[in-house]
Amino acid sequence: MAKIRLNNDTGAMLGIWIEPWGTDHWMKPGQTFTVVAGHSGPPPSGEVPVDDVPFDVVVHDQGVSIYVNVVHEASVYDESGTEAHCGHQRPLAVQHAWSEAAEAAADQAR
Repeated sequence: MAKIRLNNDTGAMLGIWIEPWGTDHWMKPGQTFTVVAGHSGPPPSGEVPVDDVPFDVVVHDQGVSIYVNVVHEASVYDESGTEAHCGHQRPLAVQHAWSEAAEAAADQAR
């Protein structure tokens, strides 16, 4: 099990993607999330050796992607320890844009 803490020190919503699953989680300004790989349930306490499950972090123009390299599950928790599921706090504008893009793609496929 390994974990990584993310802090949104910007003044805007920040999109976090967990790969290879492609789940999206959105952080409000000033919010902290913890990504835990190889664990189910509440976030664990104590130190986790860094090499247990390496993460790759990629910052891009749409947010941040966290690549979990060697396990089959990862969970995201907010600072209260509540699990943040896929789509957590997704901005309505993003939801609308993605829905419109999906509808346009479906129309083209017909």
